[in-house]
Amino acid sequence: AATNILIVEDDPMVQFIHRNYLEKIGTFDTIYSSETIADAKKLLASRSIQLVLLAIRLKDGNGIDFLTDLRRTKQTVDVILITAANEVNIVNDALHLGVIDYLIKPFTLERFEKSIQRYRTK
Repeated sequence: AATNILIVEDDPMVQFIHRNYLEKIGTFDTIYSSETIADAKKLLASRSIQLVLLAIRLKDGNGIDFLTDLRRTKQTVDVILITAANEVNIVNDALHLGVIDYLIKPFTLERFEKSIQRYRTK
C-alpha cells in the first residue's frame, strides 16, 4: 500500500528540511505540504494520507487544536508533532491525543529517522 505524508508547517525553510530528511529516508510515496490548517484539511479530505508531520504554531491556528479536531472526527491518520523547546508543556497535553512521537527543533536526521521508524513499527 502507498504511504503518503503531509507536512503542516508555515516556515518554508523548515518545510524544506523536513522534505529533505523524508527524501533521504525514502520510504514515502508522496510528500504533500501545506502552510495552513485550512489547506491541510483540504488535502486530508481529498488525498490518501497516512502520516502528518505537524507544527504547533501555524498562520491560521494551533496544531494542537487541529489535532484535537482530527481525533474528534475520528480520522485515523497518524501524527508526529514538531515543536520548539518552549512548547514542551503543550506537548504533554497532546500526548493523550495519540501522537506517535514529538520532535523538538532543531533535531538530527538520526532522531527524525527514529520517529519514522516508530511510525513504521506501530
